Amino acid sequence: MTGQTTFPPGVYFDVAADVYNDEPCAKPSLRAGVAKLLLTQSPLHAWTAHPRLNPDFETGNERKFDLGKAVHAIGLEDKPERIAILDFADYRTKAAREARDEALAAGLMPLKTAEYEQALAIAMSMRRELPLFKEGAAFADGVSEVTLIWEEPGGVLCRARIDRMSNDRRHLFDVKTDGQSAHPDAFGRKIINMGYDFSAAFYLRGFRKCFPDLPKPEWSWLAVEVDPPYGVSITGLDEAGYAISEHEVEIAIAIWRECMNTGKWPGYPHKKKIIETPPWALTGHEKLKASIGFSTPNDSQAIRDRIFAWQAPVERIPS
Repeated sequence: MTGQTTFPPGVYFDVAADVYNDEPCAKPSLRAGVAKLLLTQSPLHAWTAHPRLNPDFETGNERKFDLGKAVHAIGLEDKPERIAILDFADYRTKAAREARDEALAAGLMPLKTAEYEQALAIAMSMRRELPLFKEGAAFADGVSEVTLIWEEPGGVLCRARIDRMSNDRRHLFDVKTDGQSAHPDAFGRKIINMGYDFSAAFYLRGFRKCFPDLPKPEWSWLAVEVDPPYGVSITGLDEAGYAISEHEVEIAIAIWRECMNTGKWPGYPHKKKIIETPPWALTGHEKLKASIGFSTPNDSQAIRDRIFAWQAPVERIPS
């Protein structure tokens, strides 16, 4: 952060990705990913994941995210010049590693030829499919990588980076290129399992803080598959889902406020917890007992009956 410009609360269209990720505010700010850790793990995990709080914070190897970044550069920002295409199959040779390092030093995103071609195919699929959706026009008439910085009660600074915002401010989009199926049903399950609903509520809260005079925008996930035929889908969430996530966001902000004020970031409770056996496990066990029909595992005949019920004995033909 030394010598880096900091940004007060507001809306910004030109904050570089590395500046945003490092911390663009004058004091530690809360983003969706860290806020999620406060609820799913512990304040200590959130502290560890924050570049300003943790003096030993390391960005780590984010090469696995380069495909998504490349799709953003080509399909959202229309800035393919940010990518350095390297004509290598891998980085085993010295020449390949030197080319990669030179690209990184120049602030470019190094991609092997095959990786670039994959990112380009994904971006082209987005451009081809989007006009077929009702929301396609709003996506096309928009701006990408919008940074929102706002202040919550108690001096809590928060930040969010929206993938795509329509110019009329009525639509927000989150683009997902993280593999697997983009089928609406499959991706719908992923929204809940991966906590995408929490992130959406966090971003929408930031929008309302930064645009208090505008109505709540429509939120959409644009999911694109990373393998042929690069299927595209757009999904949303019902009001009940948003209501739950909005409440969880409020809880996370309250926890962050308390931890920032006290300087205490506790980990997991130092108390043994007894895990309750879920109803489905009890039901499954009862079904097993009923299928065998015995009251004790020592009932050998019942065990033989159970084995024969799985598969009839195979007749052995004498040799």
